[in-house]
Amino acid sequence: NIELAFDDETCKRKKFNRSFISAQVFGFSVGENPLKRYVKQIEESNADSLDIIDEVEENYPVGVAIFVKRIKKHIDKKGNEMAFVGISDGNRDCDLTIFSSDWEELKEKFQIGCCYLVVAFKNRGTNLLFNTRARPKSKIVQLGM
Repeated sequence: NIELAFDDETCKRKKFNRSFISAQVFGFSVGENPLKRYVKQIEESNADSLDIIDEVEENYPVGVAIFVKRIKKHIDKKGNEMAFVGISDGNRDCDLTIFSSDWEELKEKFQIGCCYLVVAFKNRGTNLLFNTRARPKSKIVQLGM
């Protein structure tokens, strides 16, 4: 038997759908791709799939539709919290690095199992970097809002 407990604030903010609950229990979404609910919003935003990172150079901005599979918090050299966010588009997974200066503002927005449109920069390999100090700035929009 699995029992989940959510505080009142979480209950007010979340829509308790299968994707959100399975992400909380298993660390990933079970069943269909949660982005399928937002096809129209994704098409209107001209977001790419994560396959775009194979086609662009380092430090190039990409706009992708993703859902969050996991969040690994880390303390940086200066003692500040940052995060490595495991993201997916349903076909491909990668990591999104968010440094402490941006994580402080975003940690309340990023939730496991939720879907977002993200503008980030290709980092080394197939990882992405969220950086609001770059030009153009990295951005995030939660889908369905």
